[in-house]
Amino acid sequence: MKKLTGLIAATFTPMHPDGSVNLAPVPAMVDRLAGQGVKGLYVCGSTGEGPSLTTGERERVAEAFAAAAAGRMPVVVQVGCNCVEDARQLARHAASIGADAISAVSPSYFIPEGVAALVETLGRITDAAPELPFYYYHIPRLSGLSLSPLAFLEAAPARIPSLAGVKFSSRDVEVMQQCLAFDGGRFNILFGVDEMLLSGLAAGADGAVGRTYTVGPDGNFRAIEVLGEQILASPIRFEATVGNKTVELQGWRRAPTVPWAAPTIFSRPCTTG
Repeated sequence: MKKLTGLIAATFTPMHPDGSVNLAPVPAMVDRLAGQGVKGLYVCGSTGEGPSLTTGERERVAEAFAAAAAGRMPVVVQVGCNCVEDARQLARHAASIGADAISAVSPSYFIPEGVAALVETLGRITDAAPELPFYYYHIPRLSGLSLSPLAFLEAAPARIPSLAGVKFSSRDVEVMQQCLAFDGGRFNILFGVDEMLLSGLAAGADGAVGRTYTVGPDGNFRAIEVLGEQILASPIRFEATVGNKTVELQGWRRAPTVPWAAPTIFSRPCTTG
């Protein structure tokens, strides 16, 4: 699978008033997002309340979105949970329904005590679906795990050969830039803080995953287009020596558009209703 780019919708899970899952609206949701230019779906993440759903509910939700997408856009299924065996089952299921990739947040009750433990935990999950690209879901505010995602990228490839990148849901843009630059830009880094979308773009994020791209992608596309001349769209990277250490620095040139944001067709005004 090629690197994911553009705006990727973190999908809501529709529910009935009694809290049971309601899959009937899913096809219309996906049709609308496809028509508005969204480039992918991130299913059963925080927005989709994956950690609060049963394993069976998560499987049904993933099936519904994968079927509705029908190959029109990539579907990434978030399978992480506190029970690693449940996560493995969800990973196997994602592969069986034709998902394009899986993602997983760290367990948040018994939190891995170091990078090696995190790598092994996520490695066991990916072993259940080794054919699917894997995205580590870095969201320290909710997972309680503050380990460096850069240290994870450095340590994980030998144990997790399917590692494709990171869903970077942290405001620490400097660390995200380090992840983007690591190993020659090998990994796909997707920014996950909607409120800082333009900051993420200026920092060089490959794409962005968020809830607001589900309810109002038009508004986000417009913000990118209107401010495009002030955002930096073409990275300039160079090395400098600081003391006895060589570091990579990154700057940006002015450019009229953000490459992956255009062309865009705006089908309706931005609404949350």
